[in-house]
Amino acid sequence: GIRHYTDDSNTAEHYFSLDKALVRFQDSDLLFEPGTAYQYTTYGYTALGVMIERASDEKFERYMRDHVWEPAGMTHTDVEDPKDIVENRARPYSTAGRKRLRNAQYADLSYKYPGGGIISTASDLVAFAHAVYTHKLINEETYNQMMTPYTLANGDVSNYGFGWGIGDHETLGMQFSHSGGQEGTSTFLIAFPEQDIAIAVLSNVDGSFDHVRAVTNGLLDLATKE
Repeated sequence: GIRHYTDDSNTAEHYFSLDKALVRFQDSDLLFEPGTAYQYTTYGYTALGVMIERASDEKFERYMRDHVWEPAGMTHTDVEDPKDIVENRARPYSTAGRKRLRNAQYADLSYKYPGGGIISTASDLVAFAHAVYTHKLINEETYNQMMTPYTLANGDVSNYGFGWGIGDHETLGMQFSHSGGQEGTSTFLIAFPEQDIAIAVLSNVDGSFDHVRAVTNGLLDLATKE
């Protein structure tokens, strides 16, 4: 029932801990009783990041480096910090309803590192998906829990597992995926474990998801041609 951000996603304020970032939504009413409905929420991932820190007694980014990024071979992934010098960092753009590109509005992402504050590459995201479905990061039992669509209190089944959209492709079988979009960014990651196929497409233009999905479909066609 934690709300998603509405008009409060553009901020220049830097939060030095995820605990402090909770102030952005901790006093908001729940949208519904937990377990009775589904709605995506980036702030829910901020709360999850705080849980990881408290359970592990480590900073979120340190835990991710040690237990996710390094084991998965993700050598170009880290939390986003505009002060860091990152080789080949893409400049973020926006169409903002106009016909020409403009620089995207600046946003400090420290308030949502777990749900939208990570910089990465397409190859790293493919490596991540592969490490997930080959059980390199999590065991088979946990993987199966993650890939099971959540059943609501009224018996309806959502299309979301633990952190992934879940579905079935007509020819490739089970698939899991996630899209992303914010200032200067449109992304999509999809994997087909039974076929050992993972595709990641990243755009440095916000609102360009239709193009991202078209490129994804084109790559999928190439990957499935005999």
